[in-house]
Amino acid sequence: MLLVMIQWVMKVPLNVGVQFNQSKKFYYLLLVCLQEIIVLFSKLLKNHTFRLNNYLILLKSQTDQC
Repeated sequence: MLLVMIQWVMKVPLNVGVQFNQSKKFYYLLLVCLQEIIVLFSKLLKNHTFRLNNYLILLKSQTDQC
């Protein structure tokens, strides 16, 4: 989905003033979307590493008991 959007952006002509104005708005929206996606991924990743860290601590505590 994202790749298709990027490919579509590459095809947007930047030579005409009106089209340039519209594409500037589009680029801005694309940037906002990318920012949101990055934030979402970082939250997911942080949550995942947090779980992984908890799992490793649990594993360590179990091996210490042995």
